[in-house]
Amino acid sequence: MSRGRSRAEITDLTRLAMVGSHGMGALSYRPADDYPLEKDVDLDWFDGLVPKVGNDLVSEDLERLRGMAGGSQGARPKFVAIIDRDNSQLLDHRSTPAEGWRHVLIKRRAQCDAECAVEAEAAYSDVGAAAGVEVSPLTVLRASKGEAYFVTDRFDRNGAERVHMQTVAALLDVDFRQAQVDYSELLKVVRLVTRDHRAVEQM
Repeated sequence: MSRGRSRAEITDLTRLAMVGSHGMGALSYRPADDYPLEKDVDLDWFDGLVPKVGNDLVSEDLERLRGMAGGSQGARPKFVAIIDRDNSQLLDHRSTPAEGWRHVLIKRRAQCDAECAVEAEAAYSDVGAAAGVEVSPLTVLRASKGEAYFVTDRFDRNGAERVHMQTVAALLDVDFRQAQVDYSELLKVVRLVTRDHRAVEQM
């Protein structure tokens, strides 16, 4: 709106162009609505931005946020990046990673969440791993003001290889914002899609 455009102008094709060639999964869309690579990716900028989303963000911040999100969505504020083996430096997810760097998804608690939400999710992941569930490597990083961030390897990347993926909500054409699928139905979906009892056991 600050640029004098109507929301009605943003069509489905416009949205696909925004995803371009760097979205989640292996699909890419051309021509892409490209935006410049971020030179400095850090938690502090994102940390200061989250409370402003939906209120007084300037269009430049929204544009940068769109680029950093990489098509990731969901109920919690998140973005994607490339991280070094020491978990100390972040790069734009569209960069070419050097050896030892990996693609990660970085998530912050929502404003309505308890302050320990990230640590609690990390603990659940540790318990799952101890119980024999295959979980992606994860770590908890902190912005300079202390806010915790959940950092895990991206499920749609295998090194530089892009992996096709689909959500259960999209497969079943249900609204992910409403509880419409229970665990028994989820297990049936896994069984039908994979035909592999080991995958059902993992789920």
